[in-house]
Amino acid sequence: MKTHIDAVVKRYSDIIYCWDVVNEAVTDDANATDPLRPSQWKTIAGGDEFIRKAFQFAREADPDALLFYNDYNAAVPAKRDKIYNMVKEMKAAGVPIDGIGMQGHFNIYEPSIENIEAAIVKYSEIVDHIHFTELDIRVNRQMGGGLAIQQGEGVTDERLQMFEEKYINFFEVLRRHADVVSVVTFWNVADADSWLGADNYPLLFDDNFEPKPVYYKVRDFTPTKEEKKIAKKAKKSVARKASNAADAKAALAQKNFNR
Repeated sequence: MKTHIDAVVKRYSDIIYCWDVVNEAVTDDANATDPLRPSQWKTIAGGDEFIRKAFQFAREADPDALLFYNDYNAAVPAKRDKIYNMVKEMKAAGVPIDGIGMQGHFNIYEPSIENIEAAIVKYSEIVDHIHFTELDIRVNRQMGGGLAIQQGEGVTDERLQMFEEKYINFFEVLRRHADVVSVVTFWNVADADSWLGADNYPLLFDDNFEPKPVYYKVRDFTPTKEEKKIAKKAKKSVARKASNAADAKAALAQKNFNR
Protein backbone atom coordinates (compact mmCIF):
# COMPACT_ATOMS: atom_id res chain seq x y z
CA MET A 1 0.00 0.00 0.00
CA LYS A 2 2.71 2.47 0.95
CA THR A 3 4.65 1.73 -2.24
CA HIS A 4 1.57 2.39 -4.36
CA ILE A 5 0.59 5.58 -2.54
CA ASP A 6 4.14 6.92 -2.68
CA ALA A 7 4.43 6.18 -6.40
CA VAL A 8 1.14 7.82 -7.38
CA VAL A 9 0.86 10.74 -4.96
CA LYS A 10 4.47 11.87 -5.27
CA ARG A 11 4.36 11.62 -9.06
CA TYR A 12 1.44 14.05 -9.32
CA SER A 13 2.03 16.18 -6.24
CA ASP A 14 2.71 19.29 -8.32
CA ILE A 15 -0.66 19.19 -10.12
CA ILE A 16 -3.18 17.38 -7.88
CA TYR A 17 -4.39 19.16 -4.76
CA CYS A 18 -6.70 16.50 -3.29
CA TRP A 19 -7.09 12.73 -3.17
CA ASP A 20 -9.85 10.26 -2.36
CA VAL A 21 -7.57 8.16 -0.21
CA VAL A 22 -10.06 5.50 0.86
CA ASN A 23 -13.24 4.73 -1.06
CA GLU A 24 -16.41 2.81 -0.14
CA ALA A 25 -15.17 1.12 3.02
CA VAL A 26 -18.35 1.50 5.13
CA THR A 27 -21.18 -1.04 5.04
CA ASP A 28 -24.73 -0.32 3.86
CA ASP A 29 -26.14 -2.71 6.47
CA ALA A 30 -27.99 -0.53 8.96
CA ASN A 31 -27.99 -3.35 11.54
CA ALA A 32 -24.31 -4.26 11.29
CA THR A 33 -22.26 -3.84 14.44
CA ASP A 34 -19.08 -3.64 12.37
CA PRO A 35 -19.21 -0.43 10.31
CA LEU A 36 -16.81 -1.71 7.64
CA ARG A 37 -17.55 -3.78 4.56
CA PRO A 38 -15.69 -7.08 4.16
CA SER A 39 -12.49 -6.63 2.15
CA GLN A 40 -9.06 -8.13 1.70
CA TRP A 41 -7.52 -4.98 3.15
CA LYS A 42 -9.60 -5.38 6.29
CA THR A 43 -8.70 -9.07 6.57
CA ILE A 44 -4.98 -8.50 6.06
CA ALA A 45 -4.63 -5.40 8.22
CA GLY A 46 -7.13 -6.36 10.89
CA GLY A 47 -10.04 -3.97 11.39
CA ASP A 48 -9.71 -0.38 10.24
CA GLU A 49 -5.93 -0.12 10.42
CA PHE A 50 -5.67 -0.08 6.62
CA ILE A 51 -7.71 3.13 6.53
CA ARG A 52 -5.56 4.82 9.14
CA LYS A 53 -2.36 3.77 7.39
CA ALA A 54 -3.60 4.85 3.96
CA PHE A 55 -4.19 8.40 5.20
CA GLN A 56 -0.89 8.43 7.06
CA PHE A 57 1.02 7.33 3.95
CA ALA A 58 -0.83 9.85 1.76
CA ARG A 59 -0.01 12.71 4.13
CA GLU A 60 3.64 11.69 4.19
CA ALA A 61 3.70 11.50 0.39
CA ASP A 62 2.22 15.00 -0.02
CA PRO A 63 1.82 17.08 3.15
CA ASP A 64 -0.01 19.84 1.24
CA ALA A 65 -2.73 17.74 -0.40
CA LEU A 66 -6.28 17.56 0.94
CA LEU A 67 -7.18 13.98 1.85
CA PHE A 68 -10.74 12.63 1.59
CA TYR A 69 -12.76 9.64 2.67
CA ASN A 70 -15.29 8.97 -0.14
CA ASP A 71 -18.44 6.81 -0.19
CA TYR A 72 -21.83 6.26 -1.81
CA ASN A 73 -25.18 6.45 0.04
CA ALA A 74 -23.44 8.91 2.34
CA ALA A 75 -26.70 10.83 2.85
CA VAL A 76 -28.63 7.76 4.03
CA PRO A 77 -28.98 8.36 7.80
CA ALA A 78 -27.78 4.94 9.01
CA LYS A 79 -24.71 4.93 6.77
CA ARG A 80 -24.14 8.65 7.30
CA ASP A 81 -23.83 8.07 11.03
CA LYS A 82 -21.38 5.21 10.53
CA ILE A 83 -19.19 7.39 8.30
CA TYR A 84 -19.46 10.30 10.71
CA ASN A 85 -18.50 8.21 13.74
CA MET A 86 -15.58 6.56 11.94
CA VAL A 87 -14.13 9.82 10.64
CA LYS A 88 -14.68 11.63 13.94
CA GLU A 89 -12.92 8.91 15.93
CA MET A 90 -10.04 8.69 13.48
CA LYS A 91 -9.50 12.44 13.37
CA ALA A 92 -9.49 12.52 17.17
CA ALA A 93 -6.77 9.87 17.02
CA GLY A 94 -4.70 12.01 14.66
CA VAL A 95 -5.60 10.40 11.33
CA PRO A 96 -5.20 13.19 8.72
CA ILE A 97 -8.66 13.21 7.10
CA ASP A 98 -9.39 16.66 5.66
CA GLY A 99 -12.73 16.06 3.99
CA ILE A 100 -15.57 13.74 3.09
CA GLY A 101 -16.60 12.89 -0.46
CA MET A 102 -20.28 12.16 -0.96
CA GLN A 103 -20.92 10.17 -4.11
CA GLY A 104 -24.00 11.53 -5.84
CA HIS A 105 -25.57 8.43 -7.36
CA PHE A 106 -29.07 9.63 -6.51
CA ASN A 107 -32.50 9.08 -8.01
CA ILE A 108 -35.55 11.31 -8.29
CA TYR A 109 -37.02 9.80 -5.11
CA GLU A 110 -34.08 9.25 -2.78
CA PRO A 111 -32.21 10.48 -0.89
CA SER A 112 -34.48 13.31 0.11
CA ILE A 113 -33.18 16.85 -0.15
CA GLU A 114 -33.63 17.05 3.62
CA ASN A 115 -31.35 14.05 4.18
CA ILE A 116 -28.73 15.43 1.81
CA GLU A 117 -28.66 18.73 3.67
CA ALA A 118 -28.67 16.98 7.05
CA ALA A 119 -25.61 14.99 5.97
CA ILE A 120 -23.77 18.14 4.88
CA VAL A 121 -24.52 19.79 8.21
CA LYS A 122 -23.44 16.73 10.19
CA TYR A 123 -20.22 16.13 8.27
CA SER A 124 -19.30 19.81 8.50
CA GLU A 125 -19.05 19.35 12.26
CA ILE A 126 -15.90 17.26 11.77
CA VAL A 127 -14.39 18.32 8.41
CA ASP A 128 -13.87 21.62 6.61
CA HIS A 129 -14.24 20.20 3.11
CA ILE A 130 -17.10 18.29 1.48
CA HIS A 131 -17.01 17.24 -2.17
CA PHE A 132 -19.92 15.79 -4.13
CA THR A 133 -18.46 13.13 -6.38
CA GLU A 134 -19.91 10.95 -9.13
CA LEU A 135 -23.11 12.99 -9.47
CA ASP A 136 -26.00 11.66 -11.54
CA ILE A 137 -29.74 11.50 -10.80
CA ARG A 138 -31.54 8.57 -12.39
CA VAL A 139 -35.27 8.42 -13.13
CA ASN A 140 -35.97 5.19 -11.25
CA ARG A 141 -35.76 4.04 -7.64
CA GLN A 142 -32.19 2.73 -7.68
CA MET A 143 -29.32 4.72 -6.24
CA GLY A 144 -25.87 4.35 -4.77
CA GLY A 145 -23.73 1.58 -6.17
CA GLY A 146 -26.56 -0.72 -7.23
CA LEU A 147 -25.58 -2.35 -10.51
CA ALA A 148 -28.89 -4.02 -11.40
CA ILE A 149 -29.51 -1.04 -13.66
CA GLN A 150 -33.05 -0.68 -14.94
CA GLN A 151 -33.15 0.16 -18.62
CA GLY A 152 -35.93 1.37 -20.86
CA GLU A 153 -38.25 2.96 -18.31
CA GLY A 154 -38.07 6.26 -20.11
CA VAL A 155 -38.99 9.74 -18.95
CA THR A 156 -42.63 10.53 -18.29
CA ASP A 157 -43.84 14.08 -17.71
CA GLU A 158 -44.07 13.34 -14.00
CA ARG A 159 -40.53 11.95 -13.83
CA LEU A 160 -39.18 14.85 -15.85
CA GLN A 161 -40.68 17.31 -13.39
CA MET A 162 -39.26 15.36 -10.45
CA PHE A 163 -35.87 15.18 -12.19
CA GLU A 164 -35.71 18.94 -12.70
CA GLU A 165 -36.91 19.67 -9.18
CA LYS A 166 -34.29 17.34 -7.70
CA TYR A 167 -31.42 19.01 -9.55
CA ILE A 168 -32.67 22.53 -8.80
CA ASN A 169 -33.28 21.82 -5.11
CA PHE A 170 -29.97 19.98 -4.80
CA PHE A 171 -27.97 22.94 -6.07
CA GLU A 172 -29.95 25.29 -3.85
CA VAL A 173 -28.73 23.22 -0.90
CA LEU A 174 -25.16 23.39 -2.15
CA ARG A 175 -25.32 27.16 -2.41
CA ARG A 176 -26.53 27.35 1.18
CA HIS A 177 -23.44 25.42 2.22
CA ALA A 178 -20.87 26.89 -0.16
CA ASP A 179 -18.61 27.55 2.81
CA VAL A 180 -17.92 23.82 3.10
CA VAL A 181 -19.02 22.31 -0.26
CA SER A 182 -16.41 23.36 -2.80
CA VAL A 183 -16.53 20.69 -5.53
CA VAL A 184 -19.24 18.92 -7.54
CA THR A 185 -18.06 16.28 -10.01
CA PHE A 186 -20.51 14.75 -12.49
CA TRP A 187 -20.21 11.06 -13.36
CA ASN A 188 -19.72 11.68 -17.10
CA VAL A 189 -20.90 14.68 -19.08
CA ALA A 190 -23.90 13.50 -21.08
CA ASP A 191 -26.48 10.70 -21.02
CA ALA A 192 -24.81 9.21 -24.10
CA ASP A 193 -21.76 8.12 -22.11
CA SER A 194 -23.35 7.59 -18.69
CA TRP A 195 -22.87 4.21 -17.04
CA LEU A 196 -26.64 4.28 -16.41
CA GLY A 197 -27.61 4.60 -20.05
CA ALA A 198 -29.57 7.35 -21.78
CA ASP A 199 -32.97 5.87 -20.82
CA ASN A 200 -32.26 6.72 -17.20
CA TYR A 201 -31.78 10.40 -18.19
CA PRO A 202 -29.25 11.03 -15.38
CA LEU A 203 -27.20 14.07 -16.41
CA LEU A 204 -27.59 17.71 -17.45
CA PHE A 205 -26.72 16.96 -21.10
CA ASP A 206 -28.75 14.54 -23.24
CA ASP A 207 -27.67 11.66 -25.47
CA ASN A 208 -26.82 14.15 -28.24
CA PHE A 209 -24.62 16.13 -25.85
CA GLU A 210 -27.12 18.99 -25.89
CA PRO A 211 -27.97 20.80 -22.65
CA LYS A 212 -31.32 19.87 -21.14
CA PRO A 213 -33.67 22.66 -20.00
CA VAL A 214 -32.73 21.98 -16.38
CA TYR A 215 -29.10 22.78 -17.19
CA TYR A 216 -30.01 26.44 -17.62
CA LYS A 217 -32.19 26.38 -14.50
CA VAL A 218 -29.23 25.12 -12.49
CA ARG A 219 -26.77 27.51 -14.11
CA ASP A 220 -28.84 30.70 -14.32
CA PHE A 221 -30.12 31.28 -10.80
CA THR A 222 -30.74 34.48 -8.88
CA PRO A 223 -28.95 34.17 -5.55
CA THR A 224 -30.62 35.33 -2.37
CA LYS A 225 -28.88 37.83 -0.11
CA GLU A 226 -27.87 35.01 2.22
CA GLU A 227 -26.48 32.96 -0.68
CA LYS A 228 -24.46 35.97 -1.84
CA LYS A 229 -23.06 36.38 1.65
CA ILE A 230 -22.12 32.70 1.92
CA ALA A 231 -20.64 32.67 -1.60
CA LYS A 232 -18.50 35.73 -0.89
CA LYS A 233 -17.16 34.16 2.28
CA ALA A 234 -16.59 30.83 0.52
CA LYS A 235 -14.72 32.44 -2.38
CA LYS A 236 -12.34 34.18 0.01
CA SER A 237 -11.74 30.95 1.89
CA VAL A 238 -11.22 28.89 -1.28
CA ALA A 239 -8.96 31.57 -2.78
CA ARG A 240 -6.84 31.66 0.37
CA LYS A 241 -6.52 27.88 0.53
CA ALA A 242 -5.84 27.65 -3.20
CA SER A 243 -3.18 30.33 -2.94
CA ASN A 244 -1.47 28.54 -0.07
CA ALA A 245 -1.63 25.22 -1.92
CA ALA A 246 -0.45 26.81 -5.17
CA ASP A 247 2.51 28.44 -3.42
CA ALA A 248 3.48 25.11 -1.90
CA LYS A 249 3.10 23.26 -5.21
CA ALA A 250 5.02 25.96 -7.10
CA ALA A 251 7.86 25.80 -4.61
CA LEU A 252 8.00 22.02 -4.96
CA ALA A 253 7.94 22.23 -8.75
CA GLN A 254 10.77 24.78 -8.72
CA LYS A 255 12.75 22.59 -6.34
CA ASN A 256 12.32 19.58 -8.63
CA PHE A 257 13.23 21.69 -11.67
CA ASN A 258 16.44 22.88 -10.03
CA ARG A 259 17.64 19.37 -9.25
